[in-house]
Amino acid sequence: MQEPVPGSIEERGRLVRRSAAVLVTGRILSAFLSMASLSILGRHLTLEEFGVQSYLVTLLGLLHVLTGFGGNAVATAEIARREEDAPGVLAALLGLRSGLALAGAAGILVLFVTTETGESRAALLITVPFFLFFACSFVEPWFQVRQRMEATVLARLLGQVVFVVALVFLARGERLSLGMAAFLTAASLALAHTSMLLAFRGLGGPRGLRPRLGPSLALLRRAFPQGMATVFGLLYFHLDTVMLRFMAGAEETGIYGGGYRLFAASVMVPTLLAAPLLPELARGEEARRAFLPRALRLHLVLGGIVIVASYLCADLAVAILYPEGGLERSAEVIRILGLAFFGVCLGAPAGVLLVAKGAQSLWARITFIGLLVNIVGNVLLIPRMGAVGAALTTVVTELLVGGVALGVGLRVRARSDT
Repeated sequence: MQEPVPGSIEERGRLVRRSAAVLVTGRILSAFLSMASLSILGRHLTLEEFGVQSYLVTLLGLLHVLTGFGGNAVATAEIARREEDAPGVLAALLGLRSGLALAGAAGILVLFVTTETGESRAALLITVPFFLFFACSFVEPWFQVRQRMEATVLARLLGQVVFVVALVFLARGERLSLGMAAFLTAASLALAHTSMLLAFRGLGGPRGLRPRLGPSLALLRRAFPQGMATVFGLLYFHLDTVMLRFMAGAEETGIYGGGYRLFAASVMVPTLLAAPLLPELARGEEARRAFLPRALRLHLVLGGIVIVASYLCADLAVAILYPEGGLERSAEVIRILGLAFFGVCLGAPAGVLLVAKGAQSLWARITFIGLLVNIVGNVLLIPRMGAVGAALTTVVTELLVGGVALGVGLRVRARSDT
């Protein structure tokens, strides 16, 4: 029997807070498990094998994001607006994710054919059948609308725990190889996604979903702007490091990376805090009046705290993280990127608001502008200022994207809700 969605604002507010806490806690536990697995792999694989494994994990993570191509966010908003449409929207999302998963598997096969290194080829080939399990993420909007995010968090943590336990078992028996690491990486992801599907069925999700080409293509059209916004965001998030490497050299890239790692690890917090808001902001003006001001205040306070902490604790963080020295200048990067974090805190709830209002095309345009600004800023500042120039460009990009998105989102809300 399908579980009803709580109707009162107070009850939904309690569930939103619980979902946010679950997502952030899950992220912290996931980070510890990731560090444990990296430690084991780093001790038992050669440097070249560890590089291949890192490449594989990055590739799978990127393809997993692109497999959804904005469909999950759009589906969540549409289901929240009309609960009775849930089976049709989920069936369309299943078809969309299945098609994109097949395309991703084909892409991996192309990489397999064009890769020359034997170990890399074998690692890529191992992942192909497991990649198809990424389609199971079509159930996530159903959990998100019902504020039952613990199901997805626990499923992912289960996959990571199994991965770490298997690594420990193989390492003790001196049987840990690159091939086994690649197999376990893909199999643990498949386990996580299968667990989500089982939880979906156990908690009363719609049964008998059959994807059809027409509705799936229609969902792709509606989700395309959100998918492009995701691509643009990924590009400007990583582009500065690439440009810094080619324009200023390895030393400046290392200094920047020493500070950017903290920023990259922390930016998920405002994003996770904003995620449970999507279905609530999509439900109507009453929910937006109840949740949006509180969410904005929380994100602004969080951004302010991080600015102060970055300024006061940058030197201490560098001393703890990099005790061997050589990265002292990373402290300056950390101080600057604290301002960029504030921009992320503006953009996270603003992006959710735009998607909730069906204005994901505006979000795509804003992120595209951010990408252009990031490219121009890096070209102008990196040759003159190195790592500091890249950090300043990141600040400008994030503040611009966050500030413009918030202003546009509030205007869209005011215009459509009057």
